[in-house]
Amino acid sequence: MQALTEREVRGALGNCSRSERAGLTLPPLQDLRWDELDYLGWRDPRAPQGAAVVLATGQGLRGIVLRAPETRVRTAAQCSACHLVHQDGVALFVAPRAGAAGRNGSTLGTYLCDDLACSAHLRASLRPSRRLPDPAPVIAAKAAELVARLDGFVSSVLRP
Repeated sequence: MQALTEREVRGALGNCSRSERAGLTLPPLQDLRWDELDYLGWRDPRAPQGAAVVLATGQGLRGIVLRAPETRVRTAAQCSACHLVHQDGVALFVAPRAGAAGRNGSTLGTYLCDDLACSAHLRASLRPSRRLPDPAPVIAAKAAELVARLDGFVSSVLRP
């Protein structure tokens, strides 16, 4: 992923108000390893249930704010984006729909890695081995699938 500015990140969020965008705490963008990210996902450290994802798509930058549950899934579950199974690291994130539907309380939810670090989890799961001496092509293919699945969810949230 290409490095993003604060303005780009906030401008990409399509399912919240201007004041909600301004109030969201961003991660330290200058400290991120952008070459290892397939999308930008983070939990708001000042609002434990606050989270967001931003990704580059064919339609440009698109993102949504999410609400994390107060409690986590305490059993093995699969992330809908990266398709990895975690024993205790997947949460049901809920996003308000864009526009009037969201203002009227309509939401969509999906199970995602609790820390929104699918890119890191994907790369950690595919290390060089005898069977896979160069995991780079497999990582690239799985990363593209991850972004496509996440883009599908973001598109559903942003659809009027």
